[in-house]
Amino acid sequence: MNQNLTNNPHISEEFKNHVVDALENIYDIPHLQSHPLNNYLNEKNPTNETSAIGNPLRKKILAYLETLTPHQASNFNSPQHRLYNVMYLRYVEGLTVQQTANELGISSRQAYRDLQKGKEDIAQLFWDDIQKNKPLNSPPENTPTTKTALNPDMATINISIQQIELSDFIEQSLSRVAPLIQKGNNHINYTPPQTPIKINTDPAIAQQIFTNIISKSLQKIENESLQLSINQSSSHNTFTISFNNALDDQTVLDTTTETLVTKLGWNIEETSNDNQKNIELTIRSQRGIILVIDDNEGIIDLFKRYLSEYDFKVVGCTDSTDALNKARMLKPTLIFLDVMMPYIDGWEVLQNLQIDKDAQQIPVVICSVFYDPGLAFSLGAAGVISKPVRKDDITAIFHDLGIA
Repeated sequence: MNQNLTNNPHISEEFKNHVVDALENIYDIPHLQSHPLNNYLNEKNPTNETSAIGNPLRKKILAYLETLTPHQASNFNSPQHRLYNVMYLRYVEGLTVQQTANELGISSRQAYRDLQKGKEDIAQLFWDDIQKNKPLNSPPENTPTTKTALNPDMATINISIQQIELSDFIEQSLSRVAPLIQKGNNHINYTPPQTPIKINTDPAIAQQIFTNIISKSLQKIENESLQLSINQSSSHNTFTISFNNALDDQTVLDTTTETLVTKLGWNIEETSNDNQKNIELTIRSQRGIILVIDDNEGIIDLFKRYLSEYDFKVVGCTDSTDALNKARMLKPTLIFLDVMMPYIDGWEVLQNLQIDKDAQQIPVVICSVFYDPGLAFSLGAAGVISKPVRKDDITAIFHDLGIA
């Protein structure tokens, strides 16, 4: 970025300080939840990760940091490479300035200069994004409109991914709404699919979604049939509810259900055609799960961004003591494992995975600032990449292991 913030009269010092504060508190979620920069987050500034777990402001800042990634063809020792690595190690990995300088073999003075430049660049990106998406007749920059969440509880929901059988959830939901079926003298017309449909999602949230839309649909009809169907394709599964003669013209879907659907990365749509109402819940098919074991949530967020174009569900694990249980439960296609983990380090986690009969067949890629392929391969790792993590390194691992 050629423009220097200090010479840009259009960006206030207060705004720049807010951006720096968000960077320096990137893992302090309570602090970010009440941060002034949230006033600038709106539908025209999406994070492009509506299904991901985490604070929207943190995701926004990390997305801007990612744009500093140098072009693949650029020299590794170039200033742009160095600037990105300094910002990554300092704010994503959480190293001190001196540790960052030592890791990259530069002076602490140079590290400070790069940090200053990187912070200015991110503030500029944020500011440009605001100006680009600012609607006509919007309030001035010093009087932002506060955006209040419709339901603050929605932002605190944690998602725990497991592999589930889709038909089981529909059957369970039908069992729960049995009293409503009887009360309205209605009938369910549903033929389960002949082959199992496995999806990776949060079972508790998914169950609530299915139960809610079936329940709300039943409450719209009397003496009628509720048609349920599942259409399976290579890219997605579609669960459809159809019924005639609705008792009123009000919508079936509510904001809570739509929010939960979005959190899971699904899509839901309600349409009316003559006397028939249809609700379509689209669940994207996935090839499997990628498990990222790293105590820094920012690393997990970056993996999700890097792998967004692949048909995998990226699941994070920040607690190394739970890593083996996660691997057993999720049965991921691939595991990316950090070495510098508290309580149980990555080397011990790798050894535990290798001797466990339920997890030993899962390929593990060591991902660490400590690049030691000899030790990693001797302990059974399938691959090694160094931090800062680059998308090209992940793509190469996928190619080497025949995953994508």
